[in-house]
Amino acid sequence: MQLTTLLTLATSATLASAGCFTGGAVWGEDLYNANTLMYFAVCGSDGTGTHSYNAGETRRWCYHLTDNKRVDFSIRNMQSIRDTLSTANCELLRNEIAGCQHGGRRAYTKFEFTADPNDGRCANLSYLPPDWPYRWW
Repeated sequence: MQLTTLLTLATSATLASAGCFTGGAVWGEDLYNANTLMYFAVCGSDGTGTHSYNAGETRRWCYHLTDNKRVDFSIRNMQSIRDTLSTANCELLRNEIAGCQHGGRRAYTKFEFTADPNDGRCANLSYLPPDWPYRWW
């Protein structure tokens, strides 16, 4: 095998392994709260419907869950052009919550999504809309 073939295979294996994290904190009783935060706060399911991301831009959010636990979310535009992420596509982030007990990271077409439960508090608490309907800590 040529070196380029080996490098291609190694890269493909790395990309294919993206998905659920295998260690660290688990969602546990915070699964519902994480899904709710993702839906309302991160994906902006407030009727706006879309969010624009610059080329290569990553947006990060941190929210407190219960006691000494937080969730770190991120969405990254993997393209070299500005693109719009619809609310429906943003909700693919739910797969990293409901489908991965330790959270996960996965790329779907143009965007990469991360949902990661962690011990400890947020260094900078992300903004919640004033009409936030849930008490979650």
